[in-house]
Amino acid sequence: MKISIKQTILNQVLAHANRIVEKRLATPVLGCVLMETVDSEHINVTATNLDMTVVDIAPGNVEFTGAYCIPASLLYEITKKLPSASEIVIEKSNDTNSIAVTSNKTSFSLNYIESSEFPPVTAQEILQSFELNATTLKNALNTAKVAMSQDNTRIQLNGIHIHYENSNGLDTLRVVATDLFRIACVSMPVSADAKDINPIIISRRAVGELLHMLDDVPDDNSINVKLQNGQIMFEANLKNNIQSVFSTRLISGTFPEYKVALEVQNDKILQAKTEDLVNALDRVGTIITDTSNSVKLSLSDNTLTISGISREFGSATETIDVEFLSDEPLDICFNSRYLLELVRQIETEKVEILFNNSTSPTVIKPVSDNNTEKITFVIMPVELVHN
Repeated sequence: MKISIKQTILNQVLAHANRIVEKRLATPVLGCVLMETVDSEHINVTATNLDMTVVDIAPGNVEFTGAYCIPASLLYEITKKLPSASEIVIEKSNDTNSIAVTSNKTSFSLNYIESSEFPPVTAQEILQSFELNATTLKNALNTAKVAMSQDNTRIQLNGIHIHYENSNGLDTLRVVATDLFRIACVSMPVSADAKDINPIIISRRAVGELLHMLDDVPDDNSINVKLQNGQIMFEANLKNNIQSVFSTRLISGTFPEYKVALEVQNDKILQAKTEDLVNALDRVGTIITDTSNSVKLSLSDNTLTISGISREFGSATETIDVEFLSDEPLDICFNSRYLLELVRQIETEKVEILFNNSTSPTVIKPVSDNNTEKITFVIMPVELVHN
C-alpha cells in the first residue's frame, strides 16, 4: 500500500476516529483505525468500539492498494504535529514489517496489525430511511442534551429520545431528554418519510459523537438517517469532500412518559429579558454552595426577586423588572444550576416561564415568532427553604 493525503484531511478523519476507538487496549485492534484503499482517489478510514462505528471516505492519491490497521491515537498525534499544508505519505513496502509515515523531512515507522484482525463492519437491512437538515438537528441535540441524565443506573435516561409526532397537522420529530428533574423537548419539522419510525433512544456518548460529526457538515446540508435493527446510521458529506457514515447501537428500554408534563395548564405567566434573567441567576448562584443548591424566585406585580443563601458564606439577592401576569404573588424554589442551564439554552430576546404553584412543574419557553423549531423545557421545583 502507498497513499498520499493532505494533512488537513487526514487530521479531520483521524479526529473522528480517535474519539471512537478504545483507549484501554484490552483488545489492541480496537485501538486502531483500519486504513484501506477504495479506488485510485479515495481512502477508507474506519474506527469502531463495537458499539459505535465511524467510516470516513477521504480524497487522496492511491499509488498501491492495500489495507492495514494502524494505532489511531498515535497516528492522530503525529498528524496533528505535521504542517497543515503538508502532504503525508503512508506506505507499506513488501520488504518491511512496519508502516512508514512520511511528510517532507519527517518520517515515522509504525507497527501495524493485519486488516484481517479488524472487526467486520457488516451491512444490516435498512428498515426506515429519511433526511434531516443537519443544522436543525445539531441545534435540537445541543438544546435537548442539557437534560440528559448522568445516572448510569437508569440507562434509558442516559441519552436522547427521538420519535415522530404530528403537531397541529404538521410532521415533526421530537428530540427529548430528561433526568426526572427536568425535561427538554425540541420539535423540528421533518418529511413524511419519518412518519412511521419507531421511537428510539441514542446514548449520551453517541449524541456527543454525532454532534462532532455535524460540526463538520456544511451549513444547511442534509444528512441521511437510516434505522436498522437495534442500530441507527447517519450519512453525511463533510467539509473537504469527505463522505462520513456514523452508526451506533440504540439503547433498549422504555423512555418515561413525558407528554403530560408538557401539557400542564399553568396560568401564572412571567416574561423577562433572557439576558437579564441569565445574568441574575448566574450572579446569585455564585454564593450557593449547599447541597440543596436552591435559588428562590419571588414574584409580585412586575418584579422578580432572586435570592440565594449559603450557610457557610452568606446570601445574595437581585431584583429585575419583568412582566408577570397574575393577581397573586408567588414564591418558588429551584435547583440553581438546573434552572440556569435551561434558561441559557434560550436564544430569543425574551423568555416565558409559566407557573402554577410552588410545588407543580414549571414550563419554560422562548418568546419567538419562529416556528421552525419549538422548544419547551419543564423543571420541577424544590422545597421552599428560604425565609
